[in-house]
Formats: sequence, C-alpha cells, structure tokens
Amino acid sequence: MTNIYCSQGHQNPSGSRFCLQCGDKIANVPTSGNQGIQPGQTLGDRYVIIRQIGQGGFGKTYLAEDINRFREACVLKEFSPQVQLSAITSDSRRQLGNYTGNERAIWQFKINKINVGSRSLYDLGDAAFLHEFPEQKGKSFIKQPIGQVWYAFVNDQFNAILDKSIFEKIVFPEGATGKTVNGSLQPGRGKVFIAGLAKDQNMEVKLEANSKVLLSIYSPSGKNPLLEDSQKRTISATLSEKGFYEFVVVSTASEPVDYQLTVTAENPPEPEPTETPSQTPTEEPIPTETPTPEGNY
Repeated sequence: MTNIYCSQGHQNPSGSRFCLQCGDKIANVPTSGNQGIQPGQTLGDRYVIIRQIGQGGFGKTYLAEDINRFREACVLKEFSPQVQLSAITSDSRRQLGNYTGNERAIWQFKINKINVGSRSLYDLGDAAFLHEFPEQKGKSFIKQPIGQVWYAFVNDQFNAILDKSIFEKIVFPEGATGKTVNGSLQPGRGKVFIAGLAKDQNMEVKLEANSKVLLSIYSPSGKNPLLEDSQKRTISATLSEKGFYEFVVVSTASEPVDYQLTVTAENPPEPEPTETPSQTPTEEPIPTETPTPEGNY
C-alpha cells in the first residue's frame, strides 16, 4: 500500500482524503501512475518535503527541512522534464528563480574592467541558450519563466570570461601589423577577443570557418558595431575610435567546428610632401628722372 502525506508531513494510508492526525484535507491525492513529489517524502536521505509553495514554467518549488542541519527550513526546486539544464553549471542552476536585472548591472560593471562589453557577453549567452532552446529564437522571453534559464546561461558565460577560458587579448608581435588566432568551438559555444587599436588605422579582419560560425565586431564605445551575428568572412574599415575593439565568434553548428581569425591594422600612409613653388624675384624699379618744373632756370 502506498502512503500519502498531508501538508504537515503526516503519513496517511493511500486513498485518505483527510489527515488522520491533524484533520487537514489532503489535496492532489496521487494516482498510481503519477505520484510526483509528496509532502513528507524524503529526498536524498536528507530533505523532508513539507509542501509545494510554487510552480512556474520550468518546474515546481517546495518547502523542505534539511535533516543534516537540525531540520533547518530550505527551498527545493524540481525542474520539468522538458527543461534540459545539464548544460548549466550547478552554481548557476541554484540561482534559478532569483535572477533579476541587477545581475546585468553586475555583469557589465565587472567585464567592462577587462574591456569587454555587455553585447559580447549576450552574444555568448544567446548562443549557448538558443542551442538548447532553439524554439525561443526571436521571442521575448526575458520576463517569462524561461528567462531565468537564459540568465543562468549568461551567468556561466560571464564566469568563463572572467576566468579567461573564453576570453583572449590579441597583442601584435613587435614590428608586426597583425596576428592570427585559431581554435575549436563546441556547439552553442563561442569566444571573445579584444585588440587595442588606434583611430584612423586601416583594419582588416578575416575569418576562416564553417558558415555556422557567426562573427560580431564591436567598437570601444559600442556605438559603432562593424558586424553583428554575421556570416561575413572579411571586412575592411578605417577605424573611427581609439581603444579596445571586440571580436566575438560563436557557433550555431551541431558539432565542433574549427576557426581561424586574422586581425591586421596599419597606420594610414603619411601624406607625400609637395614641392613648395619657388618665388619669382621681383625686379627693382628703374628710377626715372624727375622733370624740372618750368620757370626754374
């Protein structure tokens, strides 16, 4: 016989509509085919479920007691089967349901210190999120329950930028005007590069990669993006700003892909000197005799 539990965690025989100990009505009496998590149930030999306290688009939330912490109250989250979260780290998963706009401000503040903008971060986060949830492409999901999952993906990319696993600074070798970097991208993953360049330099960028690899190039201020999620493979431009330019490559492929990115920047040529025209010497005027006034003899 399957036991069921009331909201206070009291055990009752299967089929009971009211608790035999406290009289509480037992809601959602489980059937043999779909029992789910029930009050009084112990998960992982540690957490005793008290009651369900919430339900959203990606799962349910339960109030529980932690046996290992003197029955301290805690909150557990059960994710719906259709929400695949294995691609998110456990630290980011634990914050699901608690992400707010404050995270965006924190992300921006910290990555700006290493000359990376929020656009680059969101490119990386979008790629990871949409790889797992392609049906969300083009939708406004930030304020929906699934938006919390997007925050978790972006949070992982934020941490990966800070630990430099997906971040690299391009430094030209001494005497060189360019550099080539290469690597491999897993599905839904990307990398951001930065390079310090000067205003009026002539920049050329070449990307050799599968057409599923997208390229974005952002100016130091972020106001003059040169490319955004583009399949374009070459671009030449005269730079309008001085500072660190960002180059983001992300993969939308379903399998690992290799890439090679080359960035060159040359100073504009010095203007050729023009000959100064020689001045034609001015002839000295020849004095003429002053006529003698009449009557002066």
